[in-house]
Amino acid sequence: MTGILSRIVGRMRHGKADGQFIEEMRAVLADGELDDEERHQLALRHVELGAGDAWNDVKADLYLAAVRGALKGGRLTPEVEGELAEIRGYLQVGTAEAERGNTLLGQARDRLAAEARQLKAKADWEAYLTALRRAEGPRLEVWNIMFQRGERALLEVPMAALEYKAIARQHVGGGSGFSIRVARGVSFRVGGMRGYSVPVMGLQPLSTGRLVITTRRLVFAGLLAGWSDPLEKIISVTPYADVFQYVVHGRVKPRILRYEPGAHPEAIIAAFEGAVNASALGNP
Repeated sequence: MTGILSRIVGRMRHGKADGQFIEEMRAVLADGELDDEERHQLALRHVELGAGDAWNDVKADLYLAAVRGALKGGRLTPEVEGELAEIRGYLQVGTAEAERGNTLLGQARDRLAAEARQLKAKADWEAYLTALRRAEGPRLEVWNIMFQRGERALLEVPMAALEYKAIARQHVGGGSGFSIRVARGVSFRVGGMRGYSVPVMGLQPLSTGRLVITTRRLVFAGLLAGWSDPLEKIISVTPYADVFQYVVHGRVKPRILRYEPGAHPEAIIAAFEGAVNASALGNP
């Protein structure tokens, strides 16, 4: 009985000291780092406070707090992971106890890896656009286009050709006018006007196919339609949100091409700039 009472008294006496020591450990580990000086100070405080080993009951929480502190600001480097491994060893945290902290680490690794992939993809895309503007993009092999001597393709993308056509007719004008009575049983109708119909214009699909931008031409090779327009005959180019339009000298209607999956307006404009620059420099 004496042994039980002694343990109860000891637990009551050390409860406050253990709580104080745990809070001090939490504060030291809050930045996710633990150097030799901090280890030494914690050891001294443990003795000074007369604390016991109650911190063992919350070491998983202490490790989790250290992980959260280390991940503040989104930083996760090999050095940070090394520090956390040191803290885990110092706290003697087992695999099961470290699960919550390690889950956070895994999520941080996945997030940073995704961000790195996005940054690389963006950098690769910008480099690709720059190469197109300089007509230095990768050499393309286009099987269904007959190239001229010295001509090369800069870009090939799926597009759908559209054309403004009459899609309906609308009746406008017309009216019966009004009557003027000049005598009993005699009247004249004036102001009458016969109506007429006008076409209602709209964009209609013409053909699906592929737009090929070369160092000399814009070529559309479609299933039901196709054309080849030399660069020197192109008057203007206008990229819209859903279509790419350009005007050819001597042609009344503009060329209108709708972007299909895989066609990017930025790449089309960059390739067109590269083609114009290459043609102007006489370097097809």
